[in-house]
Amino acid sequence: MQYEYIPAKTGSLAVEQNPDTHELVLWGQGEMHLRISVERLRSKSEYSSLPAYLLPAEFTLPELQQAYEVVLGRSVDKSAFRTRVQSADVVEETGAQRPSSSRPAALYRLKQPGALTFFPRTFSPRKE
Repeated sequence: MQYEYIPAKTGSLAVEQNPDTHELVLWGQGEMHLRISVERLRSKSEYSSLPAYLLPAEFTLPELQQAYEVVLGRSVDKSAFRTRVQSADVVEETGAQRPSSSRPAALYRLKQPGALTFFPRTFSPRKE
């Protein structure tokens, strides 16, 4: 297993990656702070546009959905996600497209960069 030391103001944090699952295991003084930060990011992402700020200025809807899924740590239903984002009036099309192997993907941007949008309800986990 490999360890990587990340300097922190209060000491060092060791990050260990499980070679089978690729899951990160944290050790050290900063572990609690990092866990709390990730927990808060996940919690706020359930009801706001926060993950959109992790993307470049222009992005596709699949990229936005993937950002939510990574932050939330679970899948989000594609059609429900698109409906939620578009009905909240958070993004707007730029008019540009990103070329791809199948068909070009429309590019979007935040309508009000710097303004966090709150959704009326949380992203419910997908029922399997």
